Amino acid sequence: LFKETPLIAMQHQSNRHSGVIVCERCFAFTGPLERQVRALLKGRGLADEAILPASLPSMPGLRELPTPVGCPGGCGLSFCSAACATAEY
Repeated sequence: LFKETPLIAMQHQSNRHSGVIVCERCFAFTGPLERQVRALLKGRGLADEAILPASLPSMPGLRELPTPVGCPGGCGLSFCSAACATAEY
């Protein structure tokens, strides 16, 4: 399969306002998976703290999401890797 960088891409506004953190360049999810699940449920109006576990069970073969990397220029944007950050900057 070919992997291409999109010419135009945009994170959905409701997704962003819910708190879902994605790379500003490639839109890969970043940060802890629990945070992403909470944000997605919050966006759907289902973020009742009583039903959400503090952490998800670990599963063999499940890779962790990358830790967000800040913008080298200090603008506040987050990226999935230093490579994405420098490519965008």
